[in-house]
Amino acid sequence: MSSVKWPAAGVLALGLALSACSSDGVPQTGGVAAEVADQTITLEDVDVLTDALCTSNAATGDARYTRPRSQMQGDVLGALTQAAIADELGLAGSVEDPVDTDQVPGWAEMTEDEQRELAEFLDADARLRAVLQEIGDPDEADPQAAAQSGLGELARRSTEAGIDVTVNPRFGITVEDGAITGAGDLSTPVGVEATRGQELSPDYLASLPEAQLCGARPEAGVAG
Repeated sequence: MSSVKWPAAGVLALGLALSACSSDGVPQTGGVAAEVADQTITLEDVDVLTDALCTSNAATGDARYTRPRSQMQGDVLGALTQAAIADELGLAGSVEDPVDTDQVPGWAEMTEDEQRELAEFLDADARLRAVLQEIGDPDEADPQAAAQSGLGELARRSTEAGIDVTVNPRFGITVEDGAITGAGDLSTPVGVEATRGQELSPDYLASLPEAQLCGARPEAGVAG
């Protein structure tokens, strides 16, 4: 069985972090987060996976994995969108072993829906990571760097194939020449002028309400 590197989804660490506004208080039924050709990623898809990953982050007890919930939502949407693009291009990565969910922190605390969606997501994430490594720079020996270069190649192929990608504007995400980029953390409170690094400082994260926190609450005044 494949081991799980935490934070769980490896593609989330490849620069797919796309800032997103919180969906708290907004009806989820039938809501669309993104569309890739004929594939639809719903707001519910994003929220269920976000709930699962936030539960897992919190279960580690390690505040180094903690982030704003809105950022995790954007990370999840980015990974789901990239996976859908790869699928539309007919790219299917090969994974020898399924992910061992027994190694996922907080697995027993998740609902059945969260477990099912997260297991499927981790499998899709592993396959996408394999795809990115396969189409990335062949001269790059480091798998992570090869996958990072694969993002650019995926964007190039997506543009060449004319794949239509649309994203709900609430996520502050733009799609240009096949590349998906974020437009800043729209959940940052009015009056807070902060860089991304400052936003993720322990003091900033400790100040967030529980509903906006994804992971263990850090102690204010303690450096990460």
